[in-house]
Amino acid sequence: MRALHSNQGNDSTKIIINQTAIKALQLENPLGALIQIRTRDGLFNAKIAGIIEDFHFQSLHEEIAPIIIGAWNNPVQSIDYFTLKVSGDMQQVINSADEVHSKFDENTPMEFHFLSDQLDIFYEKEARAGMIFKMGAGLSIFVACMGLFGLASFTVQKRQKELGVRKILGAGRVNLFLLLTSSFTKQILLAFVIASPMAYVLMSGWLDVFQYRISIGAGVFLAAGIAAVVITIITISYHALSAIRSNPVDTLRSE
Repeated sequence: MRALHSNQGNDSTKIIINQTAIKALQLENPLGALIQIRTRDGLFNAKIAGIIEDFHFQSLHEEIAPIIIGAWNNPVQSIDYFTLKVSGDMQQVINSADEVHSKFDENTPMEFHFLSDQLDIFYEKEARAGMIFKMGAGLSIFVACMGLFGLASFTVQKRQKELGVRKILGAGRVNLFLLLTSSFTKQILLAFVIASPMAYVLMSGWLDVFQYRISIGAGVFLAAGIAAVVITIITISYHALSAIRSNPVDTLRSE
């Protein structure tokens, strides 16, 4: 394989194809083979000068398709595309590219776009959906924590006498903390067990939109479960620690 050279006239009939194109054309010895490409002016006989590995030139929603790459002076495509790897001041780069373009084409203005912008267009829906899910998840967690905070306050007040008796009988602070948080933790774990299959089905359905996708492993759900438990403990810790530090004599006296 060699690169195509635009300054060689005979390269106008040479093309480079990818592995998927070889399979689609069912070519056993593709290098040097002649194929016919239909154009507006009829059939164009092209010779395969090189083969490249498959690469993604569309979004991951699509399978890798066959691609044919030709020199700028081929009769198939009337629009020329140039790819530049650039860095530094973008406006200066654009101005310099426009000057070079004007030397070869004084009639047609240069049009350009950035690869990063094109990738953003490919996944615009996913980015918008991700933002909505993040906002919804954050709001849901905040509302749940507020409710949990109030429920913890009610539960601690209801068990003040029990906690006072346990402290007088010698219960340690760690044991009392575990006593107060265990009931909430069990409920969170039960909710996690119920929600995990539903989340797996929904996320698998969303990932099916992509031809190339990751798999949902157990680690994702394990991390979510641990995060839920940690958030729960942090939320109820204020009331739990306040109850543990209180004087049991004052608690029993008020009872």
